[in-house]
Amino acid sequence: MELSELKTEMEQRFEQMEQRFEQMEQRFDQVDRRFEQVDRRFEQVDRRFDESMRLVSLEFDKTRLRFENVIALIFSEGERTRRHFDIVAEGMKSERNLAIDKALAVDERTGRLTAANAADHVEFSSRLDDHEHRLADLERKEHE
Repeated sequence: MELSELKTEMEQRFEQMEQRFEQMEQRFDQVDRRFEQVDRRFEQVDRRFDESMRLVSLEFDKTRLRFENVIALIFSEGERTRRHFDIVAEGMKSERNLAIDKALAVDERTGRLTAANAADHVEFSSRLDDHEHRLADLERKEHE
């Protein structure tokens, strides 16, 4: 083979290599365009994700506020119930103390009445005995 043939063959091969490089360059350009498309899609996804996260955060804040309001309401109702219970308990204590005082007063009065009845009984018994003695004396005098 001669040098000119060799040169021609080399040039053909270089031409083929050049074509292949151009094809590869075109493919790389296609791949780059696809990557750009994918990047734009990811940007869209990122924006949608950020918006979704913002909305979720807002909903979470609203829910947290509602939950805090419910907790505050529960605590305030607990305090109101406790105050009401304390008032009811104090009323019941007062009523119990009043009932105890009445029972003690009735017991004391019953004790006084019992003592007065016993004294009256002794006096009646004594008078009855005196009366019976007088009657017995009168009956003896009548029979004498």
